[in-house]
Amino acid sequence: MLLTRDNYYTPEADWAYMSCSQYQGFLECEAAQMARLEGRWQGSGTEAFLVGNYFHSYMEGRSAHEEFLNQNLAQIFKTKTDKKTGETLITGKYAAYEAADRMISKCLSDPLVLRFYQMEGEVEEIMTGELFGAPWRIRMDKRIPQLNMILDWKTTANIRELKYNPLTRERETFAEAYGYAVLLEEVEEAREALTRTEISLSALWAHIRDNNAGRAPEFAGRIREHALDLATEAVQAAAMAQKFIDSAKKEDHHEQSD
Repeated sequence: MLLTRDNYYTPEADWAYMSCSQYQGFLECEAAQMARLEGRWQGSGTEAFLVGNYFHSYMEGRSAHEEFLNQNLAQIFKTKTDKKTGETLITGKYAAYEAADRMISKCLSDPLVLRFYQMEGEVEEIMTGELFGAPWRIRMDKRIPQLNMILDWKTTANIRELKYNPLTRERETFAEAYGYAVLLEEVEEAREALTRTEISLSALWAHIRDNNAGRAPEFAGRIREHALDLATEAVQAAAMAQKFIDSAKKEDHHEQSD
């Protein structure tokens, strides 16, 4: 199955490819994840999730943002019906999305963020690969090839608030509590492992091309080692993402119990 922007988030793609979100779903509850795959249960999206997608769609581009607004008009905009014409009129946005607009404005007023936002790169780029004998997929917010950089836009309710982490039983910044810093480290190590894999693969091909296959097994062994390192770092990154999910759920339960 060839993945595109139109079919990436479809049941067919979910069955054809594993993804980070599916992996996390299986870690959380295998029965619930299978119910999602089979279409028997969809779960319920939160306002915070929708606000995050609102922000992401803006960063993706004008057409993507307009499409998102049209698809979620009732959740984003306040409306009223004109008594004379019967026409539905937009009177404003709900508070959460007004806050999202302020977040966007604040981000793009920062010179460093604006620089990366305006820099040429691949937006919402899709890549596929194989891990543990299964096909996987990834869709990156923005990849800047010339800097060997991947941008992952993140939103949070309060960047200064200290959140209670039930796993450490301490109050931490959102980056610590949700594992962003460690997750970033794991992603960087995975990127380094991928680079080593690509270098060894190029060397192997050079020897094969020059009819010098004597050292081919050596380079193939290196590729295997680097690929295993890459897979390990990817699993560790997924584990940190799961820690973030677990922490957020326990925090929500803690707040609801108060």
